[in-house]
Order: sequence, then structure tokens, then C-alpha cells
Amino acid sequence: MKQFLEQIYDEGSLVCSIDRLAEWVKEPLSSDRRKDSTLLIHLFCGISDRDFAQKVVDSLSHAFPEAEIAGIVSNGEIIDGTISQQCILMSAILFEQSTISVVAFTGDSFSARSVGETLLSIALETPDLKALELLMNGKMLGFAEVYGCLNKCDVDLPFFGGYAMGHDIDKDPTFLLTKYGVIDDGLVAVLYSGKDLHVDAGRTTGWKKLGRPFTVTGAEGRKLISMNGIPAYQLYDSFLKFPNDEVLSRYALEFPLIIQKGKMELLRHPQERLEDDSIMLDGSVSEKMSIYLSYGDPSTIIERINRRCNHIRDFEPEAILLYSCYGRKNYWGNFIDWEMEPFQKLACTGGGCIGGQIMRNHQTGRVIEHRLTLLSVAMREGEKKNIPLPSCQVDEAILKGRTSLINRMSTLVENTVLELQKSIDSLQEMNEKLEEANRELHRVAVTDALTGLYNRREIERLIHSALLALNDPGKELSLIMLDIDYFKKVNDTYGHDVGDIVIKDVAAIIKSFVNDSSGQAAGRWGGEEFFLLLPGKGIKEAASIAEELRKTVEAHEFGTAGHKTVSLGVVSVNAASDYLGIFTRADQALYEAKEGGRNRVVIAK
Repeated sequence: MKQFLEQIYDEGSLVCSIDRLAEWVKEPLSSDRRKDSTLLIHLFCGISDRDFAQKVVDSLSHAFPEAEIAGIVSNGEIIDGTISQQCILMSAILFEQSTISVVAFTGDSFSARSVGETLLSIALETPDLKALELLMNGKMLGFAEVYGCLNKCDVDLPFFGGYAMGHDIDKDPTFLLTKYGVIDDGLVAVLYSGKDLHVDAGRTTGWKKLGRPFTVTGAEGRKLISMNGIPAYQLYDSFLKFPNDEVLSRYALEFPLIIQKGKMELLRHPQERLEDDSIMLDGSVSEKMSIYLSYGDPSTIIERINRRCNHIRDFEPEAILLYSCYGRKNYWGNFIDWEMEPFQKLACTGGGCIGGQIMRNHQTGRVIEHRLTLLSVAMREGEKKNIPLPSCQVDEAILKGRTSLINRMSTLVENTVLELQKSIDSLQEMNEKLEEANRELHRVAVTDALTGLYNRREIERLIHSALLALNDPGKELSLIMLDIDYFKKVNDTYGHDVGDIVIKDVAAIIKSFVNDSSGQAAGRWGGEEFFLLLPGKGIKEAASIAEELRKTVEAHEFGTAGHKTVSLGVVSVNAASDYLGIFTRADQALYEAKEGGRNRVVIAK
């Protein structure tokens, strides 16, 4: 078995990727059993363009007619254990002796029960079945009913997979893929079988309970009506002070609810506030359940990642698939790669961030939905060879700044929750004590820990809000996107500590150009990239600001790193501008600045 990963961005990269895959497939396997080999191609679609996805499938099916294809729209693509630029990630696994089958069901052609019963029948009739992967999309199928049928499979049979979700959860279309094309609403199942095939699927969470439990006193399916007799939203809002529904759906990702289901703890993310102050969750809940507020604890997450990596290390994998999620990616921000890179030290690692995951509880045999979880699936053909594998531990020291801040804030919040729970009947009297903690929680939620600028999610929201405010054709708005030139050399030459100093100094310079009172804002877009939002500024004035910013950075002494430069792309926006197109234009202008020699300003066309 071996795994091959490629990033597809456009038709040109698609052609090159197919050529490289064809050459890779020809490379000799560890055995000479060529006739028994099976090629499985996963597609994690960060580019949720339906037509282009169909073209990718058609091209792969033509080039590799015997291959099986299973794809899902994703909100983060994982290649070599790191989040890549937004792309369609092709993960091809060549099995030497195993059999892979892909079965698809569409929501308008099958009932939930018929899907479950048919899939159960196929699973029971498949010899040497070692794992079942489920990729799902849409609302027509009642997936819980499908799971109910599949629970009858052998209790030791691993299940893994999850739900489609795009990078923009509000706008991106979602779908699934097989070799036969796009599925808008349904389920794709991948059956892994073979006498010599070994599959190990496990999950890693790391969210901790806050305070004492509440009791669910009203619930209907995914609708959480009340806790301790108090409307769910009112109680939830009392602790975290979400100002509107948009913030609830996005920021609540870092503060989900934990429901206690027997010995298992399941995370549930509030998605929508309803008119009666109930909350719609992304998973089911029932009355009399114990339910907790929770928060992500970096130390716990790292400890559990290390434990899982050690387990996989002993397993001796030949390929690893990871299934993370939108909420977990948002929680870590720029640190997301740290929890995934250790897997790459053990075997080629690919996968995607999706909307939620499913796994099998091996004690009960039940298929369980999970959120804010990292699923890791290790595969191997044949017995272990007892070959020493490198250490794959995450060093908690790399997160010392963020960990220290979050731990302090978590302690503050937990103590506040405990105090509030002692006086649950007089929550209104406690609001004043929550004010300061809530403001700090909000600041942590919208700012980048290293630079103090807005994080990507918040600056993206501010840009979107500024665009919506351009209802007058005469109003002006410009954006500046900038990138530190040759930044990788700083990290490679002097180490990440010096690199962090450069990033912080550049951020401070950017901040000095921002007039908060006029609605201007600056944010860290990711790594060494930044965005400036300039309401009321035309393209000429914005270009002038960009040039002054460029000169200021060029003249700055960055200590050990010496002098550094930045490249900048400037884009003008009006009321008719396409929201996603803004970022494409800014990115293209920045690319031209880089290609033109760096340390320059380019105005977007």
C-alpha cells in the first residue's frame, strides 16, 4: 500500500496531477502482485465549483477507468499533515492486495431505511470487510435511520467519515463525488476489504467541561428548548454574550456544549437561535440529559494527540487519512498544523476538514456523530515489520503563548460559571461580573494571539460588512493585501522565535497606519499575510498608503533578521463588486508584486 497526494487548482494543475499520478502508479510496489492492486482516489473539494469538480472526476475516470473515486466538499484540505491553500486535494491510495468498493445513494431515489438496509446487506455479504467509510451531504436522507441499520454490523468493524461543508459555510454549495459524477443530496459509502488489510480508526477531542452540568428540560430532536427550566438561548447567552445570530453560529464553535451519553461525551455546536429562544444544534439531544458548557484546552488536546500518535506509531501505518472540522480549524487558527504534522512523520497523511464526523463506538456498536473532533484513520497491508518509526510528539512549548492565555481565560470563565451556577435563579444580577470576562472572551475570539490584529475570520467578516454598507454608488472602499517577502528564509535561518518577532513588528507597523475611528481595520490573513480595510479611500489614496507602508517596513530594523520588505496588492471595491472576487483580485495583485521582484505595490486590475 502507498499513498499519493496532489493539489488541484485549475485545469492546468489537473492535467499535471493526472500525469504525475500515472507515473506514480507505474512505480513498483513492495510485492509483485500487480494484478491484484486497487486504486482508490479521494477528492477533498475545497473549490466547491460543481462544474470543475465534475471535470476533475471525468478526467480521472478517463485516465484511470478501473479506479474507485469518493469525494466530498471540504473546508480545509490536509496534505502532508498540514492545511494547504484552498484546492481540490487528490489523495490516491494504491492497495496491493485489498478490494475497494464505492456505493452511492441519492436522497431523491432512496428512503433512509432502504439505504441503511441495502448498505447493511452489502456489508454483510462483503468478504473480509475491514472498514466502512461514509461521506454524506444534504437533508433528504435521515442519516440516523441509516446508522440504526448499520449498527447491526460486526461490533469491531470500524466506521469513519462525515458531512460535507465548504470554506464559506453560508454560501458554498456542498456535494459528494463518485466516478459517475456529482451527488447533491445523499450518501457515498466506501467498503475496504482484504485478508491482509488492517485499519485503525480513532478520534481525538480535547474540549473540557465548564462548571457543573445543566439538565435538559425541553428538547425535540436537534432542538434544545430549555436547560434547568430556562430557555436555552437565554442561558447560553448569559455566559458568552453573543450579540446576534451570525456570531452565535460562528463563535460558538469554540464554546460548544458537551452532552453526557452514558460514558461517552459528545460535542454539540449551536447553529441557530429560534424565535422562542430555543437553539438548533448540529446533533440530537433529549430531555433529562446532562449538558455542559465547554472550552478547548490546548494542553488536553496535545496530550490526546500525542497518545493517538503513539498508538498509530505502534500500528506501523502505510497510509493515514485525517478528518478534522471547521470548528477545530477555527479554534487553532494559525496553529492548526501542529496537531496534524506528527502523523506525517509516520506515513503519508492526507484528508480534509469537514462539517462533522462519524465513528463507531466499539463497545455498543452504535455509529455516533462527532463535532470538533480529529479522526485519524491508519491503514496497513500485511503484518507489522517492526521497523522503528520516528518520534511523533507535539511539544507543548510551541504553544506557550496561546496556551498560557487560553488557560488563564479558561480558569476565569470556569470560575465565573461555577459562581453563576450557584445563583442560577438570579442570573441577571450576575451580568455585571460577567461583563469584563465576556469582553475579554470576545477579544480573544476575534484577534490573532501573536500580533494582536484581528484574526482571519474577523477581518473577513469586517470586509463583508463594509461591502454590504456600500449602498451608495458614490462611496469608496479599498483593501490592501500584503505579504512579508522571503519570510520562510527567516524561520529557516534564525528559527521561529525570530520569525515571530518579524511578524509582530510588521503587524505593529501596519497597526500604526490604521485609523480605528474611521472604520479602518487590519487583520492577519494567515502566516505572513495581512489585510488592511480602508473604508472611504479611493484606489489612488489606498495605493499611496500602501507605498508609505512599504517604505516604512523597508526602513525598519528587525533585530537579528535585519531589514525585510513586503509586497502589496491594492484593490478598489464598489457596491457591485463580487465578494469572493475581491479576494481573488487582491491575491492576483499580490502575486504580480511577488513576480515583479517583490518589495513593490501593484494595483489590481
